[in-house]
Amino acid sequence: MIARNFSLFQPLGSFNLSDPDGYNAFKENIAGQIQGELALFQENWPTNVAALSFAVAYDLSDEALIRLASGKIALIFKHSSQTVAYPEKVDAGLAQKLAELIKNSAFVSETPIPRPTLRLDLAKLWNQSKQKDPLRHALIFAESLAAELKPTATINLFGELPILPLLSAILLARPAGRNIYYQQKLTAEKIRIF
Repeated sequence: MIARNFSLFQPLGSFNLSDPDGYNAFKENIAGQIQGELALFQENWPTNVAALSFAVAYDLSDEALIRLASGKIALIFKHSSQTVAYPEKVDAGLAQKLAELIKNSAFVSETPIPRPTLRLDLAKLWNQSKQKDPLRHALIFAESLAAELKPTATINLFGELPILPLLSAILLARPAGRNIYYQQKLTAEKIRIF
């Protein structure tokens, strides 16, 4: 068992995410703060910041977690099989379900000719459930989203929703798409996640 602390991080400075240099500077800024630690996200972050930071954490961190408004901490993903002693109680149920859904999904890397594009309205999927508990709601959302994902060259995720389901959606979309984009609204700027 390994004892680890959370790495609370946030972008330092301002970045123009539509400019390639600003986009790369943002990712380098986050990478310098995470450096393989347990990445702890906050539920109140701007969605574009959370989405891009999650892409960096996915590549550099063993684990990503989120602190919900209630104070509860939920594990989103865990790349390592090591047992970790956390400084606070962590709910691992969502991460286990997401790992199961990914394991049972079709991967774009294993598909000779994936479909060219897929647009998914995350807000519509999120709003299908009226579950009040955010973790249970996220589990229902993840199952609905997993049913919609197919191996695709480019996946466009859009819609306004809380950070927890957004990060779950990005994690589930990662193996299904070669390129993954997110935009809050169809009229908003599209940012490349992966």
